[in-house]
Amino acid sequence: MKILIQNDHQSHGRLLSVSIFRVISMLMIILFHCMCYSAGFWEEYFHCAQPVVPIHDAAAMVVSLALPAFFFVSGFLYAYLYVEKDKYRNWKSFMVSKFKRLILPTITWTIIYLAVLPFRYPLSEVLTGIQHLWFLPVLFCVFMIVRLVTPWLLAVRKPLVDIVIASAVVMVNYLLLIGYQRIELDDSLLIGRILTYLDYFIVGIMMYKHRFALSNKLLEIILVVLLLGCHVACMNIFVTLAHGLVNTIVIIAICILVMDVLSAVSVDGHSIAYRILDSLDKNSMGIYLIHQVLIMVLYQYTSYDESFLTAHPYSAIVALFLSVLLVSWALSSLKRKLKLEPYL
Repeated sequence: MKILIQNDHQSHGRLLSVSIFRVISMLMIILFHCMCYSAGFWEEYFHCAQPVVPIHDAAAMVVSLALPAFFFVSGFLYAYLYVEKDKYRNWKSFMVSKFKRLILPTITWTIIYLAVLPFRYPLSEVLTGIQHLWFLPVLFCVFMIVRLVTPWLLAVRKPLVDIVIASAVVMVNYLLLIGYQRIELDDSLLIGRILTYLDYFIVGIMMYKHRFALSNKLLEIILVVLLLGCHVACMNIFVTLAHGLVNTIVIIAICILVMDVLSAVSVDGHSIAYRILDSLDKNSMGIYLIHQVLIMVLYQYTSYDESFLTAHPYSAIVALFLSVLLVSWALSSLKRKLKLEPYL
């Protein structure tokens, strides 16, 4: 592997590869949630129809990549802001900023869930994030943990040393997760999810620090396709204890290669394509928070799931994805204009 230090394309002060990566991850998560009913993933909330096997498999594949990618790009952006923009240096302002950005919206949207969707949520789910809200407190905890060791993570070292360190982090994290799962038998709680995604965040920091890359972009794309095949095999064929560790390494490699491929993309900062990308990126958190509530309200108060989704599972998912994306995008933009960001 060749180590390249390269400048990412920037437009209007934003890292283009980060924007694209984050938007893709966000769209994948929305797609997953739109597939959940047909995939049979929400039986604790609704009487789901018989799962459609291809949709179930596709949904599992989408979410297995989207969430690690989100944490990976968050780590990359954290390191970029810490080094290039001199942010997050003051502990107090850092904690206040992340509390406003992540915990306040969690509290607000938890109240919305409890008021609008009358389910009997377990206390553990209320405290750690109902439905998709779990992402926010987990990301907050990851930020706090990483901030403690940021100077050490970003210290000047040879790339090979950092590769060894990152590999050790992945290994230790995986062993801790296995131990946690054997004790709690549930990795959906706060600690389990922190252990699941912390290493992706740390490797994102390492990616910013060294920009692990191959000189041939076509070769990188081919490797991504091959690694995706390996990921599918890990999910559906291998059932040994080590397959989770192997799969984690495969997903990390996919994130690294995709990020580097995207670093070569160039978009005219005044084009319609860039304006759409920029708007989706700026509203990515708002879209993430709003879209799931829209889906749940639709399922709860209409017959969309029992009629259209059951009768036309594939076309209904596409229609649901497009409508939920557009509505949540519009509401998120309105939320930003009304300056409701700290709370919603």
